[in-house]
Amino acid sequence: PIMALATGVLATNPASITLNLKDLHFLNSSGINLLAKFTIEVRKHPDVRLVVRGTPDIPWQSKSLPNLKKLHPALVLLMD
Repeated sequence: PIMALATGVLATNPASITLNLKDLHFLNSSGINLLAKFTIEVRKHPDVRLVVRGTPDIPWQSKSLPNLKKLHPALVLLMD
């Protein structure tokens, strides 16, 4: 359901999509995999800017979110 929602938003070809994960304290490997797959999908739409907001205070975010930039170098990662 979440991936369908995300790809549905992407299908509308917005100028920007922001994922605010700052309050998400836990995400299992399936959720991280979903983020990676969505990042790859967004990469196929160069007109769509992907912004991911996270915090360095949550361990999974500080370890996993920077890897999204490896999948999509144009991704804007805000760790504040």
